[in-house]
Amino acid sequence: MKNTYRFRTILAVLLFSLIGGVVHAQVAKIGIMVPLTGAFGADAEDVVQAAQMAVNDLNKAGGVAGHSLELVIADTVDQRADAVTTAFHKLSNTEDLNFIMTAYASTSNFEIDLMAEIGMPYLISANAAQTRAIISPNPEKYGTVWSRVPTYDAYETALPELMEAYDKAGLLSLRDRKAFIISSDDPYGTTIATGMTAHFKKLGWTVTGETVPFASVTDWRGVLAKIRQNEPDIVVVTDSAPPNNAAFMNQFMENPPNSVLFLQYGPSVQEFLELTASNSTGVIYNMLGGAIDSKEEVITIRKRYEEEYGHPGGYFAVVAYDQVMIYAKCLEKVGDAADRAAIGKCIGGLETETLAGFLTFDQKTHLAMQGPKFYPIQFYQIWEGERIQIEPGHYATGTFQLPPWMLK
Repeated sequence: MKNTYRFRTILAVLLFSLIGGVVHAQVAKIGIMVPLTGAFGADAEDVVQAAQMAVNDLNKAGGVAGHSLELVIADTVDQRADAVTTAFHKLSNTEDLNFIMTAYASTSNFEIDLMAEIGMPYLISANAAQTRAIISPNPEKYGTVWSRVPTYDAYETALPELMEAYDKAGLLSLRDRKAFIISSDDPYGTTIATGMTAHFKKLGWTVTGETVPFASVTDWRGVLAKIRQNEPDIVVVTDSAPPNNAAFMNQFMENPPNSVLFLQYGPSVQEFLELTASNSTGVIYNMLGGAIDSKEEVITIRKRYEEEYGHPGGYFAVVAYDQVMIYAKCLEKVGDAADRAAIGKCIGGLETETLAGFLTFDQKTHLAMQGPKFYPIQFYQIWEGERIQIEPGHYATGTFQLPPWMLK
């Protein structure tokens, strides 16, 4: 009797599989390390939600290579070193977890060495300068660690060159080629500000500015008073924290100087738009490794994300979806989720079109390749609550306009 019952149970499972249900013999868990607590919480939430949407899509389609996918989340709390280490240990000790992804877990990317020590496939999507500095002296040591963001060199050069191009095209009129650059003291903000300052000067500009504590300043009025005393052609802020960018934007608009305003990264996050409302119209920013919003697939994903979560999301609402799909592509090819070395090798060897452009990696730095044929640098301008892509031209959804405060 017991054998008959067991036979019927097995038969029922097999029939369920044949008529449309899917039985997975294995689970492949995906670890996500992001700072859900703190100034970047809204960005981190985009990562988790977009990754979950991708996992749901893959599981509904039958899983990947006999595996169902499952997320395991670890909070790196304001990117503090102790919290990052704790998050790493949580994920690395989770059964059936053999892949970790992040937007950014720390400001220095020190966790890359922790991943390499245990051969954990790790796909990171920020802080390219730090990744390059860690990996380039010995790329072979980091066979499972890859960055889907390219070198940040273009962050240092593209804005000064764009200002010159727009002046030449008559889209704006440079007065005396003065820039005021506010740098944050974290590696990301400092690297970009230092490189940008050098390139502005190379083009004949005069550059002044200040360095502020990363993600800490909420009252910018003292700095803004200095800017208003001698209005530059452009004001640049490389502190990337969305709430701090929003505070700067709102206080800038209390008495806006006759200057173009560029904020690094913050405007790409939905929280920035919510905190600034109409004040944000006219601000510009750029992105490397961001999804190309004019692509049909990206439009579809953003629409679905908005339907699911009530807003279109920022940079990672699409990018994190893409990260999961990159992993799925290699899991499908390798077949064994536990073969970390093979998964890492597969990721590093990819040559594929993604939502952000054509992806292939520089084997010396493990960064995605950057350029018109690979991942382009994209410029956006906020206008009436919408992100308008203004560069490069073949992806543009609109053109640069003088900010409303410069028309008065």
